[in-house]
Amino acid sequence: MAATFATAIAAYGAQANAALISITGTNYIAATNTLTLGDTASGGVGYTYIDAGGVSKSISAKNVSGSNGVAVSGNGTFGVVNVSGITSSTLGNNSSDSFNIKAVPTSRGALSQQFTYTAKSGGTTEKTTITANTTAVAPQASITAPPVYLLAGSGATGTSAMTITNVGDGNLATNLSTNTTNLSAATNTRTLATGWTGSVANTGRLADANSTVASPVTSAVAGTLTYTAQSTRQTNIATFTTVITNGSTDGRNTGQTIITPVVGASVAPQASVSSALSAGTIRAGTTAALSLAVQNTGDGNLAGADNGTTLLTNLRGSVAGSTGTFQGSGGAVNLTDTTGGQPAANASQTYSFTYAPTARGASSQTITTTLVNGADAANNAGTRTTTLSGTAVGPQFGASVSGANQSSGTIVNGGTILFGDAVNGLSLQHLLVSNLSDDSASKPLTDLTLTSISISGTSDFSFSLAGFNTKGATNGLISNTRNGGIAGDIAIQFATKAPVPSQAYLTIATDEGAALGGPGAIYVYSLVYTVPEPGTLLVLGVGMLGLAIARRNRRGKLEAVRLTAGNDRAT
Repeated sequence: MAATFATAIAAYGAQANAALISITGTNYIAATNTLTLGDTASGGVGYTYIDAGGVSKSISAKNVSGSNGVAVSGNGTFGVVNVSGITSSTLGNNSSDSFNIKAVPTSRGALSQQFTYTAKSGGTTEKTTITANTTAVAPQASITAPPVYLLAGSGATGTSAMTITNVGDGNLATNLSTNTTNLSAATNTRTLATGWTGSVANTGRLADANSTVASPVTSAVAGTLTYTAQSTRQTNIATFTTVITNGSTDGRNTGQTIITPVVGASVAPQASVSSALSAGTIRAGTTAALSLAVQNTGDGNLAGADNGTTLLTNLRGSVAGSTGTFQGSGGAVNLTDTTGGQPAANASQTYSFTYAPTARGASSQTITTTLVNGADAANNAGTRTTTLSGTAVGPQFGASVSGANQSSGTIVNGGTILFGDAVNGLSLQHLLVSNLSDDSASKPLTDLTLTSISISGTSDFSFSLAGFNTKGATNGLISNTRNGGIAGDIAIQFATKAPVPSQAYLTIATDEGAALGGPGAIYVYSLVYTVPEPGTLLVLGVGMLGLAIARRNRRGKLEAVRLTAGNDRAT
């Protein structure tokens, strides 16, 4: 690295029409008023070695005005350049004034500075702005001690060589390998730490790459330390201490004590797995997504590339799958870490699970992640568990019959609604529908929608609705009691003109067990009008008590749903 020195002073005043002085000197170019300073020069560039003495050049200024009494000036210090020896008196005709320009740079680098030589004669002032250029050079130490990374628990060993190199350019000043332009001999010591062994030695002078000596010695190994992998993830730092008398690392060519850390690290992958995931509260019959995250938070990839067999620097294992209320396929784990230049995108992965409850209530499931390595700081195999949880809420269908001819009062008589005393007239029954759910959740999660109501069979039966939160001609909605719900009334009318038996079916489709308004449970009731023999009505009522309502699920399959006194009374 080369740098340049120079001195700067702004010129002022007017230039005379006729020359008063003529300036000459070694390495001075009159045409451009530039002066090259340096212990040596090459290709028009001067190189000044950084030391207390600096470098000087002399310049001569001659009175060429043809008359006596030319006054001259310009002494002073300008940055790291000092100008001295300029006479403060007048110069006679053809007399010369020699003065000195000295640069004492303090750090490596390039300088290009200016100062002004002033001459006066009568009313004429002549100013010559002179630019001084140089490059300050010096030896400069660079010390390296590469880190050693080994897999924890592997018992492997690795070495770090302490190397001192002269990365400066001091030899540009003299190109002598024995001169102080070389980096000084170094005294080296070391302090060991856990896992480290080895020793160091002193080194001699080191040239830089600009030396003209054949095959210059520019670097030297001061010692080698050996690190042994520890049983757990940890970092163990030894120190390498170097004392030099010149060539400091800051480029100022001073003495320096340099302490270099020597890093030994027992590294390993390290697993971080979600310990608990909650789907929150959802409506039975709907789904919620859960993402189980596995991350490699370790540093094992600093030890090298994973080969999947003897060298496991990646985190490896598998996430188990699950069926039932919580569904997911799991999958393999093969994750790098973010150290050693690994991309962050490869350090973590998510595994998708779906919470799909079909009934109200809380549910949980444990998912096991099996780890081949990275389960602990000792890089062992092991497992992690993740608890998946969620709560399902929703409506619960309830119904009761309020009317005559029912032997058990307001309890549904086995899914059959009886009609009587309607010969050549009308008979009316009321099916009271309620939402029996006691779930504490919002209406969209707990409201019961009767998505459709219809009667099939004989045309002797018809119905009308009353008391629902919202309703149309053939459907209605009921909130549970926690949300202010009450029973809705399906009024069923039977009309006949002849005393003959008659039967139809009342079908109520609901969103129980499904999303709000979606296809859920279906309930079917028999609507029966008979002409019984005397004394058989009571037998009919008692015999049918306790039979099941026909309940179809959303796929149309019939399921038995028993209505009892405990859960079917109108509310």
